[in-house]
Amino acid sequence: MFYFRAVYKKADIYLLDDPLSAVDVKVGKHLFEKCIRNYLKEKACILITHQVHYLSEVDHIVLMDNGNIIIEGSYQDIQASIFDFAKVLGPLKGTTIENESETNNINNDGAESRLVPSQCGSNESILSSKFKALTQKPNEKPEYQSYKYESKNVLISYITACGSTYNIFWGFFMCIVILALIVGGDFWLSFWVNQEVYTFNNPKNTFDNSTSEPHESSNLLLWLNNYHEYYVIIYSLFMVALIISVIIRSAIFVKITMKASINLHNRMFNSIIRTTMFFFNTNSSGNIMNRFSKDLGAVDEILPDIFLDTLQIFMFICGTVIIIGLTNIYLLIPSFIVSIIIYKLRAYYFYTSQNVNRLEASSKFHSYSIYTFIHL
Repeated sequence: MFYFRAVYKKADIYLLDDPLSAVDVKVGKHLFEKCIRNYLKEKACILITHQVHYLSEVDHIVLMDNGNIIIEGSYQDIQASIFDFAKVLGPLKGTTIENESETNNINNDGAESRLVPSQCGSNESILSSKFKALTQKPNEKPEYQSYKYESKNVLISYITACGSTYNIFWGFFMCIVILALIVGGDFWLSFWVNQEVYTFNNPKNTFDNSTSEPHESSNLLLWLNNYHEYYVIIYSLFMVALIISVIIRSAIFVKITMKASINLHNRMFNSIIRTTMFFFNTNSSGNIMNRFSKDLGAVDEILPDIFLDTLQIFMFICGTVIIIGLTNIYLLIPSFIVSIIIYKLRAYYFYTSQNVNRLEASSKFHSYSIYTFIHL
């Protein structure tokens, strides 16, 4: 794909990093004769290759090793020299001939036989293989391989990317206010229901047998029973305050998540434009595009909803535990056991889901790479 793009570019100078190694012998010969020698004959063409049987058809040859020029000149000059090319090119390890039977049919007799290394042919370019051999880390893992990371650090990084701590503080404060309003509304509704039950079971004119006076403990309930509208008003105030608080919290949350998305994108972009070439040689363009498209798309669209749902569920659980503790403290024991079980199940699910998403991302970056080659 790079080869076709370079030819269609119609440039004055072409640098071809071993494009013939990616095809078989017949196709490579066709490309060399029809494209390099014919179509690009009036252009300055620099061909990097290990296929030495093409050297007799080039104008100038430069042999380099570890960044140093060993010898250069025309094919006739190299033939006349006494330099041992097999000794220099022979140490290239890990190479295989893609079609050995066809390659062996090429005539390499006479002085040309001294130009053929003991092992030739490669599915990778010389520059890329040399660079990878020098720079690749031994413990480097493929993209799709599973690994664990500290989710707490990721959460802290996302929170710090939200920007001002002032907005973060008010966001959490509004969550606490909403929790208090929900718990308060539930308590008031419970009190209202208990009062109605008491009124139904105990008429107003019930007197104590010894004093012939109403029960003093029920004076407040009897007074509230005469004012049913106060129950409705107070409960309505709880609901109105809850709705307003939810709207305020949602507005703050949208502002925080948008700021986090912008900051994360800016960090990634600034890191990309300031990184070294080692990063681009060890990470494909499709993988980089996948990070900017799929991952940032998840940060913009999926993560805010999940984060808000998680926060709401956490607050709901806290409110439920508080109500259970105030109602019957002994019920906290099974609640604690259930919480431990849920946490363990969450850990198993999170690890599996992370690996599945990573496999999905690794299977897509090849498509992104092809898309990049075609449209760039």
